[in-house]
Amino acid sequence: MLVVPRPSRPSESSNSSPISEQLKQSSGSFELVLSVVIFGGLGWYLDRRFGTTPWLTIVLSVLAACGAVASVYYRYRHRIATLRAETDALRGAIAPAEVATNGSTES
Repeated sequence: MLVVPRPSRPSESSNSSPISEQLKQSSGSFELVLSVVIFGGLGWYLDRRFGTTPWLTIVLSVLAACGAVASVYYRYRHRIATLRAETDALRGAIAPAEVATNGSTES
């Protein structure tokens, strides 16, 4: 019996343009930069408002950088786990076909 791997479901990337793919891949860099700039600006405003210069600017910038790095890290781990699962599923679908072709039942 020949086992043919079923086609994977169409992903979002198959219907999108190359530019949107590049933007998806570079979103981590925008997140790293913009979160620090936005929270740093908020800290600067609050420092001027409450007279605590430069403490809130430093604290909010560091918190934003830590949050952005954690977000990029966990997004990366999720993507790798997804790709690994897809690869394992494809290997599992192909392996029985190879066994059937070779006529051997050993793994």
